[in-house]
Amino acid sequence: MNYTLKNEYLTAVISDIGGQTLSLSDHSGKEYIWHADPAIWEDHAPLLFPLCGEIKDGCYTYGGKTYTMDGQGFLPKLPLAVKQISDERLVLTANENEFTLENYPFKFRLTVTYTLINKKLLMEACVENTDDCELPFMFGGHPGLSLAVTPEETLEGHAIEFPGKECCDIHYLQHVSFARPKAESFPLPAGKLALSDALFATPETDTLIFEGAPLSVTLACEKSGKRVTVSRSESLPYLCVWRMMGKGADYVCIEPWSGIPSDGVTPEVFETRAHMCRLAPGEKKCFFYGIEIESL
Repeated sequence: MNYTLKNEYLTAVISDIGGQTLSLSDHSGKEYIWHADPAIWEDHAPLLFPLCGEIKDGCYTYGGKTYTMDGQGFLPKLPLAVKQISDERLVLTANENEFTLENYPFKFRLTVTYTLINKKLLMEACVENTDDCELPFMFGGHPGLSLAVTPEETLEGHAIEFPGKECCDIHYLQHVSFARPKAESFPLPAGKLALSDALFATPETDTLIFEGAPLSVTLACEKSGKRVTVSRSESLPYLCVWRMMGKGADYVCIEPWSGIPSDGVTPEVFETRAHMCRLAPGEKKCFFYGIEIESL
């Protein structure tokens, strides 16, 4: 089922499947979320748990047993229960169930809250360990922002602004979908990442994983004046910029992640896998990101 939040500036539509944002539009009807064309990329803005990115050979081991898992985890397909709904706020929850335990042998409680605050849609997610063992996981957002490519708003007319940064560390991809462990310096002339087809033209650069990026970055189109700011909590230290390679899609994903994929070489052992959040029994960790339409 889909739920609609609305205030004087924005209307948001959220699905109870995975807590995905399906739409974020302004009072004029202008859409800021990718429309999920299945011929290009079939999602809008999924949430990721308990993985961000791919996993080597589609499986991992824990306690000596092998489990399978899709890249990005199971949350995008997981039905959530509505705990609270009002005009400007939606609270969704999920716990482990037969579906999750089959390939993720941990008990947890996940609470996802969406709130409209003036010109911003704020997502907050809290993960609680309800098990009697350590809970290893990752969490992330994967919002696809519509570029609405027109004569006024071409892809090449857009840039992502990194305030105060002339360069930033980046983990390039290797083995198609996995991250190089060592970060390299990536230049940001005038504090901007200029978007272009060429930027996303190779398997190494169709996903740019930034480490140490500002906690707020802005997708801006100088010609049209459009400005969309994505902010995130310190618990989401990585920022991924992605667009489907070679398909000419009019969107870009600006993705806050808690960690990055492995190197694609090291065996995926959840007891020791790098870049995982780890909660002791009873502990909780929260994450948030916001999408603000500054040009309204």
